[in-house]
Amino acid sequence: MPMNETETRFRALIAGIAHKPAESISLDARWREIGLDSLDLFEVLTACEAEFGVTIPDSQAIHFHRPADVLSYLQGIGIRE
Repeated sequence: MPMNETETRFRALIAGIAHKPAESISLDARWREIGLDSLDLFEVLTACEAEFGVTIPDSQAIHFHRPADVLSYLQGIGIRE
């Protein structure tokens, strides 16, 4: 399935933090499987806020167990292509 612009930008953002190629980032992997810890997750969320112009409440972070959770949240709040 082809990636949409939001997913492409999101993968690139995670790849930069994880120091891995974007195409190697599995959205269904847990953060540790990608090589990221809880502090890295907050870095991902902060980068998402800057990249997509949104605010993600800290209380939401406990619900983000994998990148797909964050992407679903972003799409759910209406991130546009």
